[in-house]
Amino acid sequence: MIKVESMDKIILHVIMDDASNVNIMPESTMLRLGLSITGPSPWKVKLANQRPLKPQGQIKDLSIRVGDEEYIVTFYVLRMHDEDGGYPLLLGRKWLWLVGGIVNWHAKTP
Repeated sequence: MIKVESMDKIILHVIMDDASNVNIMPESTMLRLGLSITGPSPWKVKLANQRPLKPQGQIKDLSIRVGDEEYIVTFYVLRMHDEDGGYPLLLGRKWLWLVGGIVNWHAKTP
């Protein structure tokens, strides 16, 4: 898990998941950041339990900061029914490729 900054707010416990094709933002995080959906989602997302879910939409070209680096990413907004104990953001495989991230599964660190 990492710390991300966006919209002058710090977001803790952000998950990186190289098995996810997209970046996910729960609707509750979108509201906390004061954001709104910028466009429709072109597809459904398959959750970890393999259940398909149509995103509420997407937030395109959101600026996020990780450490000293800034990235422009698109998030797909999901209405999560059980957000207690969930994650505030999920950064997927495309973001990991963008930053040149390598996951060390033995050390459980990026």
